[in-house]
Amino acid sequence: MKNAISICGYKGSGKTWLILRILEHLKNQGYRIAVLKSSHIEEVLTDKQDSDTWKYREAGVEGVLLFQKSLFTLYLSPENTDLPYILEGILWNFDLILCEGLKGFDPISKLWILKDPNELEEILPKLKNLLGIIVKEKNEIEKLKDSYPWLEFFYIEDVEEIAKFITNRIMEKDEVKLLVNRKKIGLKPFIKEFLKVPFIDMVKLLKNVPQEIKEIEFKIKIK
Repeated sequence: MKNAISICGYKGSGKTWLILRILEHLKNQGYRIAVLKSSHIEEVLTDKQDSDTWKYREAGVEGVLLFQKSLFTLYLSPENTDLPYILEGILWNFDLILCEGLKGFDPISKLWILKDPNELEEILPKLKNLLGIIVKEKNEIEKLKDSYPWLEFFYIEDVEEIAKFITNRIMEKDEVKLLVNRKKIGLKPFIKEFLKVPFIDMVKLLKNVPQEIKEIEFKIKIK
């Protein structure tokens, strides 16, 4: 998945600390960032028993939305949710989706924060799409590079370097996206231009279209 990366590590490794600093760094550069937090706690954290939203979910409703004065909450059942589609669909206009956790979700690229260098041998066989390792002691990097030359290594305090790696490796400015059956279809640059320019010109001819067009969404559901 493009435009999404997960910061992983065992509890207490510093995931939230690092994400907050990456957020601050990239926001100062004008990027729009979304954050997805994963939790192993099974109890419902954002709802309570016998509330209206709880009753709807108990009744089998797969998608429940709650609007409040300063908050919008979306409840989806994990077993019925196509997470890549949600990230590509709802959050498509964000420059980056920073995830905390989700180490078992294979489609997302990952950076792992080491609490202990000895854990690296344990986690490597379990993680797919691992791009790099973040260490807490700078002097560990050279030794680890010798043992694992295919991985990128970063010092946790070098937030600017980590953020630069993310922007260069992960973030893709897609002006045109095509999803078929919820799957993103890769498009070559000339195809994107072929689709974009005539379609925008056509939309401009329609009534009630704003003079300044910032983005266009167009979906076709074939029954």
